[in-house]
Amino acid sequence: MDDPIIEESFGEDRDIVYTSLDDREALERQIAAPNHDAGLTLGRWRAAVDATSSEEDIRNAINSLGANVWQPLEGTSWRRWATWFENRLQEAVDHPDTVLPSEHLPDHYTWRRRTTTRLDPDAADRWAREASRVDVRRIEDWLAADADGGVHLYLLYDTGQVVGEVSDLEERDTYGHQLVVRSRSSTRVGVRLSRSLTGNGMHPFVRGVHVAEPVDDPRAASWRAAWPTLTAVLGGCFSDTYQLTPWTDQRRMLFAEPAAVLDRLAAEGDELLRLDDDDLHAAVVALGCFVEPPHLRLWLTWMFWRIRTFDWNPEELDP
Repeated sequence: MDDPIIEESFGEDRDIVYTSLDDREALERQIAAPNHDAGLTLGRWRAAVDATSSEEDIRNAINSLGANVWQPLEGTSWRRWATWFENRLQEAVDHPDTVLPSEHLPDHYTWRRRTTTRLDPDAADRWAREASRVDVRRIEDWLAADADGGVHLYLLYDTGQVVGEVSDLEERDTYGHQLVVRSRSSTRVGVRLSRSLTGNGMHPFVRGVHVAEPVDDPRAASWRAAWPTLTAVLGGCFSDTYQLTPWTDQRRMLFAEPAAVLDRLAAEGDELLRLDDDDLHAAVVALGCFVEPPHLRLWLTWMFWRIRTFDWNPEELDP
């Protein structure tokens, strides 16, 4: 028997890119739906899963209730996620005030506020090489660091000539299309790098090059200096590319980065979240991030929450 909350959160018909940016959001949206009952879901879950259930049993149980998933929804352990899931349902039943009102979690939205001119491959390669030459010492230190140095790095480089435009988009998303409402020319590019161990040692790989904002917020440099891990991750994983998919990009980052990097990310994130909403958005832009949903604070809060709540893969270095 399919359970509505589980089926609509994790079933095969959900749109994880448009409707939700991550699994926590998908679940919270369905818990908050007025036609759903967290108590009924809790009863069905407890009938399907108990203390003796194995990892495989839990996976089979959630799929029998309407999900369509194979890997644990958060982290590496079905058991750990199942414990949290049951506790969250119980919390929603006992404390309805923890269920998010609709104004906190919009039903339909676009997470893109900006887009950029696509660079041709030759230009992107040129700017990546020039940016790497300018920041060669920083890159060498990053490559020489142990695993705790992190997988991702993000560079900003002023080319000295106009390379393209950054465009603001209308908030309304009609059938996947947004109209450009304002554009500005830029001489700057953002370069996203990752590193991987090869037969010749640690080697950098260019994962993307995009046109960057032409003018920084006056506080941008101080934010990037104060939060180097946030800059590396938000710019290195969520900067502009036609392949930007926040749900999969976040999971890929969580599994790729070592535990020490994730810990630093969450700690810097706590400081970021102390900013008011306007400054929070300005800081996210300054750090190179192009994921800007109306519930930006929640998206970031849940990113740091899952780091602290679940086990990921602290030893994998390949993104």
